[in-house]
Amino acid sequence: MRDPDSDTLRAADCVAAWVVKPTLLGGFATTIELAVAARSRGITCVVSSCFESGLGLWALAHLAAAIPDSTTAGLGTDRWLAEDLIEPPFSSARGQVDLADWVPAPAPETLRRLHLQEVRA
Repeated sequence: MRDPDSDTLRAADCVAAWVVKPTLLGGFATTIELAVAARSRGITCVVSSCFESGLGLWALAHLAAAIPDSTTAGLGTDRWLAEDLIEPPFSSARGQVDLADWVPAPAPETLRRLHLQEVRA
């Protein structure tokens, strides 16, 4: 779901899940509002990524964990990243992310190299 208008929401009773992309919807607040609307209709809300960096995926994982009754999220795009801007890089295993002990930090060497490439361009 990218652009939920009132017609989309009224027709939603015939589906089991709404797949939402928070970065396209306008952020976390809009996503939470949709999740509440979905729950009131007995519909699952699935948070899905749009190829964000590891830091964005980390934030989306926390958002998905905060949505009641949300048991799934589409955050597996980390495997498509050649490198990440954070250490340790975002990773999922068997469709799961352990957020309890993982706190990302900037990856200084990657950021320095990207900055140098930008300066040279």
